Formats: sequence, C-alpha cells, structure tokens
Amino acid sequence: MSKKKDKAKRKSEAHKRAAAEKKAAELGPIEEAEWVEVTETTKVKVDKVKKPKKDKDAKLAKEGKKDKGKKKDHAPKKGGKQAGAPAKPSLFARLKGYLQGVMTELHRVVWPSRQEVLNSTIIVLFTLIFFGIFAFIVDWLSTGLMDFIIGLAAR
Repeated sequence: MSKKKDKAKRKSEAHKRAAAEKKAAELGPIEEAEWVEVTETTKVKVDKVKKPKKDKDAKLAKEGKKDKGKKKDHAPKKGGKQAGAPAKPSLFARLKGYLQGVMTELHRVVWPSRQEVLNSTIIVLFTLIFFGIFAFIVDWLSTGLMDFIIGLAAR
C-alpha cells in the first residue's frame, strides 16, 4: 500500500515541477528569485523576468538630448568601434555566464527516479531482443527463399 502512495506522491511532485517549469518558461529570461503561486496550495520559487533592453534608437535620442550643445563626431574611430559603445565582455566572463546558465538549467531538470530508469532500461532491452530476433527470422527466410529461387533457375 505504501508503494502506491509513494508512486502517487512522486507523480504529484513531478506534476508540480512541470507546472513550475511551464510558469518559469512563460516568464522568460531570469534575473532574481521570487515566489510564484502555481496552484492554490503550492508555491514554487521561480525567477523574475529581466527588464527588456532599451532600443538603440531610443538610447541615441536620449544621448542626443543630453549633448545638445556639444559637437558630435559620427565617424567611427580607428579600429571600427564607435565612441561610447559598451565594451564586449572578456572570454572568461562570457564562459562564466554560460556555465552559470548551464547550472541553472541543470537545477531545473526533473530527473527520473531509480525505478523509472530501471523500467525504461528493461523496456529498451526487451524491444532490442524482440527486433533482433525478428530481423534474424526475416533474414533467414529471405535467404532460404533466394536459395530456392536460384535453385529453380539453375535446373
């Protein structure tokens, strides 16, 4: 009886995690954590949505308002970079950000239980054995049929 309750509890937890994943996916990119109510009785910790970055044109217009009295040089500087352009993060900073994202996603994954993995493995092995035997029988029958046809043609 307790095995049935454990199975039902795992299914319920998996359903809650799936609902939380769906809610997190709807929210988009992440920045900081906050509690979001998924069902009436369950709250799940998900991440807040990042604020969208402002449009480049709006940013240039805003900078233009600030620098009304100054002469602007729109020609790019030597090396092809424009003045005031944000510096590209270093390789290590980008790698660190990527690895942090990977770890965040790994924490969101709903991993199967040991019993689920065992059941899936058994199903795969039986399927493999069945189709192996099926392919052997089809090959054996087709070889016998071809030998019979070649034998008739040789007479």
